[in-house]
Amino acid sequence: MTDRYTFVERAVPANHALIDGLSVERSANSAFKIYRLLTGSCDVYDEFFQRKFKFRKDYLQLPYGKRSRVSLSALLQNLPTEMTYEDVVSYFASLRSNEKFYSVVEFELISCLIARERENYLEAYIFLYRLIEGISFSIPLIYMSRTKSFQKTFRSLQACMPKSDKEGELLFFRRFIDSHWKSENFYRSTIDINLMLVDVEDLRGVYFDLYKKHAPERGIAGEVEDEQIAIKFPYFLDFLISIRNRYFHFLQGTWQENIESSEIVFPDLFFKPLVDIGLNWIALALFEVIKFDMDNHMTGSSSSRR
Repeated sequence: MTDRYTFVERAVPANHALIDGLSVERSANSAFKIYRLLTGSCDVYDEFFQRKFKFRKDYLQLPYGKRSRVSLSALLQNLPTEMTYEDVVSYFASLRSNEKFYSVVEFELISCLIARERENYLEAYIFLYRLIEGISFSIPLIYMSRTKSFQKTFRSLQACMPKSDKEGELLFFRRFIDSHWKSENFYRSTIDINLMLVDVEDLRGVYFDLYKKHAPERGIAGEVEDEQIAIKFPYFLDFLISIRNRYFHFLQGTWQENIESSEIVFPDLFFKPLVDIGLNWIALALFEVIKFDMDNHMTGSSSSRR
């Protein structure tokens, strides 16, 4: 990755016995860096802006939360209770087979987070959507490559694969979510759009109507007019895709009703309520794969010790 970004360790004491394995500042492991970014437990120095950005939002919680301070315990907070710091070092050191995938995600994620911290929400949403596209095909393949049954893997892939040229990778990902994560607690949760984040009060009703229009009707779990819309977890992907397609595509004369800039007036303000919750959604998807990989690694390690 380019030298534009430098990680700054904030959670691990310099004299810690496992500093070489736990320090994000010393790590070359993209998966570990992604984990630290999503837990809100590190800083990043941007050479271009000559500014240090402090990331303190824990996107692995649903809903996401903000840290008042960073401590070593943040590294274990979202992991299984039996895991130790030694396990963290061992696990991430073993996660090398998909380094290319993680390195691409790392750069897009940092770009998204920095744009968000600079309150450039339209720019942040672009990187957010690039993240969605980047993980949409890879996550199902990584996830299913870890299964031990060839026939089960084949049937899973067959059920999720596009049925025509018109069906792309995002639909493949959507089917994967429904078929593999429907028993998870987060699948039955909601992602809540907070309209109170829109600073111009007169625009809250406009944005409320636009958000609701582009959310699948059966995906809306609840609403408070001009204040909040709750969207069921799996349908939030459909919502993000629709918002992107209808704003960033602006061909005239089509049957699609695009979102016009004159409607939203302030693009950054329109995307402001969507960036953090979008990152929250992506973080949960990525973390599900990390946990799945972790379970397989720890199971394999236990078997080899017997």
